[in-house]
Amino acid sequence: MSEMRRYLTDQLARKVDRHRVVLWVDPQGEYRDIADELVPVGVIFEPFRGSWYELRRRAERTFARSNPRLVVYLDADEPQEDPLGELRAAGIEYRPRLATVLRTTLKNELTAAKIEEIANAADSLTAAEALIEGGVTAGPARLVQALRTADTSELLLKLANGELADEMLKAEAASYIETMVGGSFAANLKDMPDALARHLVLCELRETLSLLPVSVAGSIGTTTVEQRRRAVQALDRWQSDRRYLGSFRQSMKRVEPQLALGEQLEWDDALADLDTLPAYEEVAFAEFCRRINSGQFALGEDLAETRLANSIWVLGADETDVWRARWRVSRGCAQLRRLINSAEELTSRPDTTARLQAYAQDLFEVDRAHRGLELALLELDEQRGLEVAIRDARIAYESWLDTYLRGFTQAVVDGGLTHDGLLAQGQIHAEVVAPMAKHGTIAYFLVDALRFELGRDLVDALRRPFPDGSIELRPAVALLPSITRVGMANLCPGAEGGLDLRLSDKGKLEVRIGGESIDGVPARIARLQAAHGTVVDLTLDDVFRSEVAELGERIDGSNLVLVRSQEIDETGEGGKISAGLQAFSVTVRHLQRAVSRLANHGVSRFVITADHGFISLTRELGQSRIIEKPGGQGDLHRRAFIGRGGTAGEALMRIPLADIGVSSDLDVLVPRGLALISGGGARGFFHGGCSPQELVVPVVTIEVEPPQGVAVMSVNASIASKITSQVFTAKVVLNADLLSAPIEVRAVAVLQGGVETGVLVTAGGAETDAGFVRLVPGEEVTLGFRLTTTLERGDKVELHVFDARTDRRLATSDTPATVARRLEVDDEFA
Repeated sequence: MSEMRRYLTDQLARKVDRHRVVLWVDPQGEYRDIADELVPVGVIFEPFRGSWYELRRRAERTFARSNPRLVVYLDADEPQEDPLGELRAAGIEYRPRLATVLRTTLKNELTAAKIEEIANAADSLTAAEALIEGGVTAGPARLVQALRTADTSELLLKLANGELADEMLKAEAASYIETMVGGSFAANLKDMPDALARHLVLCELRETLSLLPVSVAGSIGTTTVEQRRRAVQALDRWQSDRRYLGSFRQSMKRVEPQLALGEQLEWDDALADLDTLPAYEEVAFAEFCRRINSGQFALGEDLAETRLANSIWVLGADETDVWRARWRVSRGCAQLRRLINSAEELTSRPDTTARLQAYAQDLFEVDRAHRGLELALLELDEQRGLEVAIRDARIAYESWLDTYLRGFTQAVVDGGLTHDGLLAQGQIHAEVVAPMAKHGTIAYFLVDALRFELGRDLVDALRRPFPDGSIELRPAVALLPSITRVGMANLCPGAEGGLDLRLSDKGKLEVRIGGESIDGVPARIARLQAAHGTVVDLTLDDVFRSEVAELGERIDGSNLVLVRSQEIDETGEGGKISAGLQAFSVTVRHLQRAVSRLANHGVSRFVITADHGFISLTRELGQSRIIEKPGGQGDLHRRAFIGRGGTAGEALMRIPLADIGVSSDLDVLVPRGLALISGGGARGFFHGGCSPQELVVPVVTIEVEPPQGVAVMSVNASIASKITSQVFTAKVVLNADLLSAPIEVRAVAVLQGGVETGVLVTAGGAETDAGFVRLVPGEEVTLGFRLTTTLERGDKVELHVFDARTDRRLATSDTPATVARRLEVDDEFA
């Protein structure tokens, strides 16, 4: 620690001991980069981060404690209306100017002239330390003045970035570089920026691997440990400073072919976190392929996860770069294979109860990983190098799924369809909805085909806007056959007493409760009204497309808000598998938004559940997996026949409905494995059968506190004037003002009229999760979108920005983007 740092820490300690609260005022930012390091041990440090309101809130939490010890650091001019007035009155201000600190601490070490030279040249404490460390000469002082910084790392950064325009200073700059980081630069001053960039890269690689490839080992010259440390520090600064991100990427792309490291490097685990050059992605990707091809799926997943989390070529990539998509697909392949391998023990449980429990606890992750892989593939334009991994992952999933389904149906044959200890779907209203409704208005979401693993995604999405809410997920077991008509009736009041399934005179299935037909939405609403009184019937679209006042008027005075969603089932049944995959995720986001909107209108209790799940595949089932119609009299579906008679054979399993608690003289015939009964409909998305994927449904319960009011936020949004390809950009900024604080938003690209047409794929590192972006006051964020729907020439697309907590719209782009030509979103499996 330098004498200047010791002095400042000692001064802060004395003032905190005496006054408890110290407001360290530094509007010039002379200590900004190391202020937290100077605070004494045991003292809480609260810096200004762009919002006075947020700072006051943080500081007041500490101030309210008994005997607080607090330093509040202010590196900005205070506003006229002082938001920290109470803290200022209770404590003391400390305004140490750098020049004064230098004169006080260096008077016995340097001449007064040297001290003044340093004070005039340095704009920060670290810059002053750098000048002292390097020995202040005419050369560095002139460099400091030319580049307007004395910080060693930033000086090197600016020199590598080509910011030194004065030709007369370049020889002195070369000498300074050689002193600071080693190497030889005087011979070719014209190439100095790229030469320095190459040298910094090699110093970092030398520190990482200890030995360099033979072809470049001589390029680094003789360097000391301290010189390499400075080089790595400067490179880190260049790479992490958002102001220089563009120039860093350009420079690294330029020097990469000059170094040709990608052709020479052999894998070393120390390279996993190294991301300076794009070539390191290729080296890491080759290692990933080696791991997954040798069956090291967990290690392959770890490597892909590391690259996704840390690499600047992923986090900082623009919409034209591919590494983000490639690593997501790589992770998806490895994760799916790992989960399938680890599922063997869980797959072989002895009875259906144990198998259903295992699915709800662990095995749903296999289906979730499969869907995640296929979603990631939608972002990948070229499968180069991943063809085998993708093919093998898909084959492994379908093979596992067939084996898993056959094992489950055999367990049904051996011991019946039992689910002791698990909630029966018919009990959901009686045991979950009705008790919560006693405490006030409740929202009851009936979602067609919300599979259990999508329910897990929904819970994760809900925890973001409701971190303090009570959010729980539990599995329930649906009734065979797992079709909408049966499942939706089973969620109605009275279903706890059992359903009655019979055939009409025309041979169609009828569903009854207590002798009353429950076919269709009106009949379900009537039962809910009889149980709860005033019921408001809304579709999911109604909730998040209605204006705020309109939605409030519709639900005012209701006892139960019924929200119905058919988006998952409708899209899946449409046969376009990739469109369906996207729609599943979009529906989960819309469900979260609907909860946020209703909560903002005072609804504080929610139950979200489903009629059945589904099975979804990468491609449509081939003819070898199609079973002939069983014959008999009854209602035929792709995964179930409900009726009398019919031939079961080896491919179909017969279950009398009376054996599973249904009042009926009918049987249900279902495929034993991954197969469909011959007929119409999609062959890549289906339900109706007897598998955990189709039978286990989520029951999500949410209890939140009433809204506490809405903060005023000013957000500006803009979108590119024209859309000419399936990738397009937009920009959003949270305007900085006295009370603004960082917020999380959802950015959505929509056709004028409200149809969502694009998915957010990148936000330059500001994204926090799928579709979410963190906005910091005053910092503009560039968003990259990918089309999800076909657009026609002349279509208009807008950017909408919503508060992630309340789903309140914060901004709409002033001018829409015009689609320049027809842009068709192909479906690979349509």
